[in-house]
Amino acid sequence: MTTRTRRHRTAGVATAVVAALVLWAAPSTAGADTAAYATWTVGGGAGAFTGTMTVGVPGFPAATFSSNATTASGVGIQSGASTFLSAATPFGAVFGSSLNQPYANIRYATGQGPSTTTFAFAAPTPSAGWGFAVGDVDADTVRISATDAGGNPVPVAALGFEGTFNYAGAADVPNWNPVTGTLVGNVVDTNGASGWFRPTVPLQTLTFTFTVQSGFPIYQLWFAALGSSVTTTTVPPTTAPPTTAPPVPDPPAADDVAGATGTPAVGTTTATGTTTDGGTGPAERTADVTAIRFTG
Repeated sequence: MTTRTRRHRTAGVATAVVAALVLWAAPSTAGADTAAYATWTVGGGAGAFTGTMTVGVPGFPAATFSSNATTASGVGIQSGASTFLSAATPFGAVFGSSLNQPYANIRYATGQGPSTTTFAFAAPTPSAGWGFAVGDVDADTVRISATDAGGNPVPVAALGFEGTFNYAGAADVPNWNPVTGTLVGNVVDTNGASGWFRPTVPLQTLTFTFTVQSGFPIYQLWFAALGSSVTTTTVPPTTAPPTTAPPVPDPPAADDVAGATGTPAVGTTTATGTTTDGGTGPAERTADVTAIRFTG
């Protein structure tokens, strides 16, 4: 797309029961999923942009990024008020609509050469529960690559390509090259051609290399992650806690009989917490169709 304006558990509670002065641990079960889109900051300037990308899910690492892309009107961080991924898109069906959630418009380097934008995470990402969408891939190509915590290249298959779609409801979609890890547009400038990914291994860095095929295109990036509440239940022990037998007294007198009874001490303790969803993500669910309008 040439640069233009468009309109388009409660936290779980862990309860442990102390019985007979013995603490029994309780296993946890995942609760309902919630999702968050990334927020962004940008510094530097054309040809040397820097910034941060943070997804507001506990446990998901923040990232810094650098890019040699150039700038123009409509390039940079956008509000998501007019261009967004509705809940009817595959990405929106998993992470919710991106309406009013910020995203990035990125273009080529000086002289329309390939631009490179790299995200470096503060810690390796989770191996599931998050994703990114690459939008407006039409008159351009976007190659995606990554490294792991050891600096080794991540196999293309582990980037977790999920498929292509068009957020504007048009027929045009990019093609995915699983050998080179490249989304390839159909050369003609259109609207909304996109692909989306859910990585299946931890990533330390993630790089997007953008190449012009025709005209003056840009591409778009959205990041989102799922979080889950955690609910715990108490599981009783399989055997009763050991008890100590009372000492055997000397033989009592005929009318001197004594006995003893004991009552275990019982108490409760409560803790709260929220964890990042480490599962494979919910199956895509039926989503309300939200009309996307755009102009120009």
